[in-house]
Amino acid sequence: MEGTIPIVVRTIPHLTLVPGGLADFGRVGGVAVALATPDDPVFTRVTRVVEEDTHLVLSAPAWIPDEPVPPTLRILEDVARFEPRSVGTVVDHGARILAVVHDLALEPSTCPAWIDDAVAAALDVAARRGLARLAFEPLGTVHARLSVRHVLSALVRALDRRAHPSLLEVGVLVPLGLRDAAERTLGGLLADRGHPG
Repeated sequence: MEGTIPIVVRTIPHLTLVPGGLADFGRVGGVAVALATPDDPVFTRVTRVVEEDTHLVLSAPAWIPDEPVPPTLRILEDVARFEPRSVGTVVDHGARILAVVHDLALEPSTCPAWIDDAVAAALDVAARRGLARLAFEPLGTVHARLSVRHVLSALVRALDRRAHPSLLEVGVLVPLGLRDAAERTLGGLLADRGHPG
């Protein structure tokens, strides 16, 4: 047919991959799990779960030189009143859910257990808000050197543990350089749990 672009679908056991910028899907507990690039149009207007630290520094906006600087005393008072967030928790900021997976006072600053806790907490926020779609940065890989396997494993485990009735689709936004490893990892995780693709 003229003007029709053929779509070739590759299948890895338990994971169907659709090339061309579309999300790659597998299902866990009734929720579609997608691998997508951070700029994938499918996930541009979706609440995103992003890496954060206990002092909420990683997501802080850059200072804009044209804005007046608050008085030093007010800055010091704000700092003195600030209570650091606990690792493994999340902060709901509307379009972004801040996943507190780093303690910058420690080396290394993150660990897989905190990612597990933050993924589960982010899914709880999505359920409470009745979200149908949610996108995750590959937590632990943006500001640390954990493998993308950690966030994918945490996501599959959290979706396996309990139902998320409103949630239809979760995207993990992996850069192209991590895409092949993420595809193999997600396919393997789904196969290990016997989930149909």
